[in-house]
Order: sequence, then C-alpha cells, then structure tokens
Amino acid sequence: MWESRSAIFKKPSISNTKARLRSLYDGHRKIKRAREQYSYAARFCYIYLEHDLDQLSKSQDLVLSQGRGKITAAFELQAEILSTSVEVVKSERKAGRGYLQLLIEGGPGFILRLGCNVSTIWERKLSNTDIRLIIDFLKAKAPALHKDIISYNEAATRALLDGFIAYGWSRGEILKSHSALFSRLREFVDLEDMLQSAPRYGPPQSPGGTLSGMRTPETLDDRDFCSLTEGIYGTPHSDPSFSTLDRTLRSSSCTSGLEAINTLSQITDEELESLLCTELEYSAETYCTTGSANSSNLSMWHDMSPNVL
Repeated sequence: MWESRSAIFKKPSISNTKARLRSLYDGHRKIKRAREQYSYAARFCYIYLEHDLDQLSKSQDLVLSQGRGKITAAFELQAEILSTSVEVVKSERKAGRGYLQLLIEGGPGFILRLGCNVSTIWERKLSNTDIRLIIDFLKAKAPALHKDIISYNEAATRALLDGFIAYGWSRGEILKSHSALFSRLREFVDLEDMLQSAPRYGPPQSPGGTLSGMRTPETLDDRDFCSLTEGIYGTPHSDPSFSTLDRTLRSSSCTSGLEAINTLSQITDEELESLLCTELEYSAETYCTTGSANSSNLSMWHDMSPNVL
C-alpha cells in the first residue's frame, strides 16, 4: 500500500529525525486528504443510487401486480441488477435520502461542506425535519456561513455531473432528463453549457487544483459545516432548538492545520516529536476540509484509481 497513490511517503534526501518526521507528517496528511476525497465520492454515490432508483420506479418495463407497486418492483429489479438483496437496496436508499434532501432544499454546495466523520449522522440519524431545521437555522442565524456554503453550488454541480458521466450517463441523457435532481441543478448552472465545456477526463490534476474554469469560493473562517451536527444528534429524530444550534455553532471550530510544523529548523527534535504525536492523535471529528482543500475534492472522479469507476 505504501507504493499506491503515487507514493505516500517521499524519502528524505538527508536521513535524520527531523527529515523522517516531516516525511511521515506529509504522508499522513496525504492519506487524510485521500480519505476526505473518497468520503465525498461516497456521498455523491448515495445520491446517484437514490436518483437512479427513482428513475427506475418510473420505467415502463417494471412488472406490476396486485399488491406490488412500482417502488417494490423497482427495489426488486435494482437488487437483481446489483446481485444483492432487497434489504441491502433499501438500506442504501435510506442512507442516501438525507443527502438528496439536503441537496434539493439547501443546494449542492451543502454536500461539499458537510466535513468529515459525520456520515453516520446524515445517513442514519437525521429526519427530514432535522435537515430542514438546520438549513433554516443557517439562513436565519448564520447568514455569512450560509452564504459561504451556497457559494459552492456551482462547483458541486460540476462534480455531480462529472460523476454521472463517469459511471455511465451520457450528456444527451442528462439533458433530456426532467428528474427532480436535474431540475434542481438547472437552477444553479446551464447544464448544456457545462456539459459541452472542455472534456474533464484527462490526466489527474495535481492536489489542490480546481476543475477547469471553476472559481474557488473563499472560506469566511475556519469553521466548517460538519461541527454543527456533531454532539447535537445523540438520538434519532431529535428536535434541537435554535438556541442549542447557536451555542454549538459559536463553540465549533475546525482546525486548518498545525502551522508550527513549517518552522522545523526552529524547534528541537523533542518538540517536533511531541508535535507530531499530537497530530497523529488529532481526532478526525475536528479535521475538516475548507477552502482550497475542498477544491482538490472536486477532482475526485479524475484522481481516483481507474478501478473505482
């Protein structure tokens, strides 16, 4: 595994404690970025599954019978196509509903700003009312953060379209579709112009690069959307008040990194080792992607191993 993804570690030219620890630190951050990238891709895939199941339920090819409606028939057909059980398909659909609702009601930018290590909350614990409450809270009580989140709508739409094409949809099929998802995406971009833009399936982009022609929204602060839900939803279908959400927002923060690591020459080996240990123990719950780091996630369909899609 150490040879994967263009080598995780770069062997230092000088072998000493500081150089080795710096190499380890950089490699660890590379692993974290890759984990974030796949996390966003997984959320998009849940949206794709929910979308395609809905389209399948509208197919004229479904075999219906008394007591067996379109949804049941669609579940059974999808399970047959995927060589799995109906229960698994239902579980996958349940996991994707929250993301799709968040996209439809809040905008696709929300999917890119969820942050890390909160998938279980969004896939298993939040009700439709919870999601609507979070969106309304951000609009009313945190307008600056809400503005920053929706500034990612165009970038998220492009990433979603890239994924659709990557797993088999054609540009023509997308333009002809009038599904709720594509109708919503049309509110943020001109789908025809975006799909006819320069091909986006060439060589992988370098880390930190943005998609062709895409601006990178500026991050207003280091707080990310992920911290809004951590610690609030301990049980399913809770109904937090605005004041509870407000307290959580004010106390939440997502550290952008350990700046002291850049001053290696000014600290002792013991101090550097302690710093690295702190970083390695740093909880993933507070490591969230913001700003330019999010931009690298937009190229997820390019940078992944060819075996993924």
